[in-house]
Amino acid sequence: MITPTPENSYKSEMAMIAQNIRDWQIKTNDFGSTYGSDLGSLQTIFIIGNEIGRGWLLEAVKKDQPFIDNVIQIETQLSVQGKDILNTMNLVTPPEEIAASHTVIVQCMQERIASMEEQIIGLENLIPMGSEHSFVGPECYSFDAAVEKILDYVNNP
Repeated sequence: MITPTPENSYKSEMAMIAQNIRDWQIKTNDFGSTYGSDLGSLQTIFIIGNEIGRGWLLEAVKKDQPFIDNVIQIETQLSVQGKDILNTMNLVTPPEEIAASHTVIVQCMQERIASMEEQIIGLENLIPMGSEHSFVGPECYSFDAAVEKILDYVNNP
């Protein structure tokens, strides 16, 4: 009989969401590289537009509304998926040898979700998007490596 240990409990809980973590990692990295510069351009338009006047801004972004709606939809989906993953990750206590990687993943995911939610508010209201959170901030410098380490740990006996 196998006696449950914190390591086994962690592995079993994390094994259930491992593919979700991998998918979220890929989707958010792709989102950042695909839409980052376009979101930066919209940010500039929103800043200028809010200084010049809402009428000008509304006219300027009218042609971009399908793009804006698409980005809002993607960010909303990623935010919900990320929160679901975090709900599980926050319920388990990682063993000492993997705790640092676990913490990096949680902190980066929290930062990316907060950044997406600020962007959603900005895009929905055509206002400059918040800058309190960063999609690629220091919390995420080792995100990819931490995901690999967790997945290796979970998948190896």
